[in-house]
Amino acid sequence: MTSLNYQSKTDPLAYWNAALSYAEQDITVESTHTLNFQVSDAPSSFAQGSVLRSASGATALLVLEDFPFAAQLNVPLAYADVLELEDGLRNALVEGIVSNLRNELPADFRKIQSELPLQPVSALLPARELEQLSWFAVRYGEIGGAPVLAKVGVRPDALSSFLGDLPLTAQPAWRAVREQLNTSICLTLCEAPLSTAEVSSLRIGDLVVLDAPALGQRITVDGPLSRHHLVLVEQGWGCERIESVNGMSELTEEANAEQASVAEEIGSIDLSQMTVPVRFEVDEREISIAELESWVAGSLVNIDVPALNEETPVYVRAAGKRIAKGHLVQIDERVALRISKTDRGTGL
Repeated sequence: MTSLNYQSKTDPLAYWNAALSYAEQDITVESTHTLNFQVSDAPSSFAQGSVLRSASGATALLVLEDFPFAAQLNVPLAYADVLELEDGLRNALVEGIVSNLRNELPADFRKIQSELPLQPVSALLPARELEQLSWFAVRYGEIGGAPVLAKVGVRPDALSSFLGDLPLTAQPAWRAVREQLNTSICLTLCEAPLSTAEVSSLRIGDLVVLDAPALGQRITVDGPLSRHHLVLVEQGWGCERIESVNGMSELTEEANAEQASVAEEIGSIDLSQMTVPVRFEVDEREISIAELESWVAGSLVNIDVPALNEETPVYVRAAGKRIAKGHLVQIDERVALRISKTDRGTGL
């Protein structure tokens, strides 16, 4: 098996860049330990984990699966038994494990904070944020000894902040790993600012007029950190422009600004008239991060867009959740969405 050696004099960026290119291989650390990691499935939603926060505020999840207490602490204890201990003792042991890893791995992890107590993964982050995580299985320990086993979930764009802000995204090896990682995108017809009263009162049979004059000619692809505006040209779909977003669209920012401007008069605000940015989506799918990042303004993009007609299902998303479903209806020169189903806890 090919191995990579790390010594303390090695530049951390050079180490992690090389490490990523050796993903799924054993990496020798200081001639005494090995580190192995690879892209992995997400753990069970019931698995016990904790939130990790970098110095810049980025978030990751840590799920410990095993720890060699006998070898490390000379204590005859299995990690499964730790999870059954009283909360205070259990959390202290887990914090000790995290501290041990923080001090041993070849990067400056000392500023990374672990938030306890342990909780099921499903309770650590909102469902939408959990979907954006890429998971890595990690094995670390003395050569020939019992290893620490864990899973780490992190958004790829946030990984470098956990490695001392090393610019991994610029490294060839990291780009190769990103070929294996997917992210969720939504294909959006348009957005509209609706009042909270309008959103909450949507019913089956309602018509919502869409601000989509070029139906079938333009579409927006919304990813976690970018928004690509696509236009239909003779050769296919072309990328017209790209917006960088921090999880917020322009409509969201406008709504937040509007609400902040009247915050001092909160006692007189009619909350039902506050606006909510609503997206009208025709598809949600997975795409490799490398593919999404290859889309540049002025280029053709490889994407399959559903035909837009009266049979095309359109989903209404507000506050990050799909709240209704409908179909397109032509009304004179305008296009509307006729609501056919609303979320009543049964899913859409």
